[in-house]
Amino acid sequence: MDPESLSAMTFGIVVAAAEIWDFPKARSEATRVLLALLPCDDHSVVQVWRRVFNSPWSMADDCTRQILDAVCTHRELLRVKHGGALVDRLKRALGAELGAGTGLPCCNCTLR
Repeated sequence: MDPESLSAMTFGIVVAAAEIWDFPKARSEATRVLLALLPCDDHSVVQVWRRVFNSPWSMADDCTRQILDAVCTHRELLRVKHGGALVDRLKRALGAELGAGTGLPCCNCTLR
């Protein structure tokens, strides 16, 4: 398979996984797929990968924690426009579940 076809397939897979991440029954498999695509240096794939942060989260679940840990480990997800907003969104989601004044149950993120 030529590299261009592989790149297009990867893009399609990340779009599908990011779209179904909103559905609780599909979230676990979508998370597995999204995590398998990291690390990634393709800017278009990174932008689509971050779509999961546009969905309304009613709670922080195990998949949310895995995504946050991936963001902390694979900082290329933060090296695009609005990376700080993404981190703030995740902190709010996890903080709401844990209550005010508690620490997050994952690694610390910085934008440096």
